[in-house]
Amino acid sequence: MSKSQSIRAGSAWILSGNAALQLLQFVVGIVLARLLSPADFGALVTIQVFTGIAGFVASGGMGQALVRAKNVEPLHFQVVFTVQLISGCVIYSVFWWSAPLLASAYDTPVYRELVRVSALGFIIRPFINVPSSWLQREMRFRRRTVLQLLSLPIGSLASIVLAARGHGPWSLVWGGLISSVTLAVLSVGTYPGFVRFRFREEIFKELGAYSAKLTLNDVTSYLRNQTSNFLLGALAGASSVGLYNKADSLAKLPQTISGAVYDPVFRGLSRLSGDLGQARQLYYRAITLLAVYMLPLYFGLIWLAEPFILLVYGEKWLPAATPLKILCAGGVFACVGHPAGAVLAAHNWLGRELVVQLNATALVAAACIGGLRWGLEGVACGALLAWGYSTLHLLVLCNRCIGTRATDVLRSLAPALGLATAMNAALFVAHETLGEFMGGTHSASYLFAMTFAGLLVYGGCFLLVPIPAVASEAARWRSVLNRYARGERMPRDSRSQ
Repeated sequence: MSKSQSIRAGSAWILSGNAALQLLQFVVGIVLARLLSPADFGALVTIQVFTGIAGFVASGGMGQALVRAKNVEPLHFQVVFTVQLISGCVIYSVFWWSAPLLASAYDTPVYRELVRVSALGFIIRPFINVPSSWLQREMRFRRRTVLQLLSLPIGSLASIVLAARGHGPWSLVWGGLISSVTLAVLSVGTYPGFVRFRFREEIFKELGAYSAKLTLNDVTSYLRNQTSNFLLGALAGASSVGLYNKADSLAKLPQTISGAVYDPVFRGLSRLSGDLGQARQLYYRAITLLAVYMLPLYFGLIWLAEPFILLVYGEKWLPAATPLKILCAGGVFACVGHPAGAVLAAHNWLGRELVVQLNATALVAAACIGGLRWGLEGVACGALLAWGYSTLHLLVLCNRCIGTRATDVLRSLAPALGLATAMNAALFVAHETLGEFMGGTHSASYLFAMTFAGLLVYGGCFLLVPIPAVASEAARWRSVLNRYARGERMPRDSRSQ
């Protein structure tokens, strides 16, 4: 199988798995949003600001270092497992002793036990991370996806049962832990050879330099994403955190697609060994495909944020609608920024990317504090500003790294922008025509009619209008639809991984 076929097959499995996982999480999220309050979600998000940072330190970036390395042996995986397990135990002990301080700082006594129970995940993670890194390195994304699909429903069911019985934020904490334990058991059962206590200083040093830079980038990126939650928790309370986090998580739903592409593209770029021409082609192609699949979702959420949140989550979550619209306005940034991050990581330009993340974090903090006077909308505008800056800076770095050009990036985006323009025009006409005749713009019939109109126009233009940049992708979808129409089974060529 060629590199392009491996990347497409890997992306397809990650995308299908992520789509299934996101669909399950979405349905479970609806149920939990009906059972729990924004403050319950806000409590967990506040705790995750701290545990999330420690999570990157615990993994140490060594998983990606294993994926990127030219030659590795089982001993490398065993050393990484040992280092991650020791780090996890140390971090857990730190959270155990510091939990009362956090509870006192937020004047919320329940945080003490919530933190102590949540931190158990650090001891579980090495049993998941190391097998997952091996699967990514071998590009066996199908198997990794299956393991995730088997574990998530168990934890989700536990969360729903506990929430229905009135356990509040505890339902979220215990559900997450149960899901992690299940995934760990499945992972270790599949690859028990990696779970051994071994240490070699030369291997640790070999992987450590790249791992350290990757960890710094991950921590800084995480801080940028969590700065708004942290400041809202300190300045506006748990309910505001819950509402803003709902808007932010919904705005990131389309990024399920970019997340599916990142791992195969990163591995493909790592294999290219300095072939800048192929690297540029892969980068531009990734932007084109991401934009084609992601932009209609972002624009759709802008049009339908209010009726969607009202009908799906309930009136208590409606204040999240406007921040959601604002955040979705930056959808094009995700289409460009995520492939750029893969390029820089594969070429070990992590130190330069770290500068971008630090500057963006400072921008988010300043904009959040200044924008809070306008409520959650002001905070969302600040986050959008920082997102735009970081994307532009990443584009500059990609130009220096592999010789990309702004005109080629715009050319890569052009097909999706053209399709999105047609969809937006159709949605405008549908909005002006259907709003008054379907019980108002917050009715279920309006939501479904607008969704159908957008899908019909966008999908029709994608499949039928001859656009050279996406002609092969459109032909593939026409072939898939024709096979299903004739009742034929899809070939199992790339799915054998």
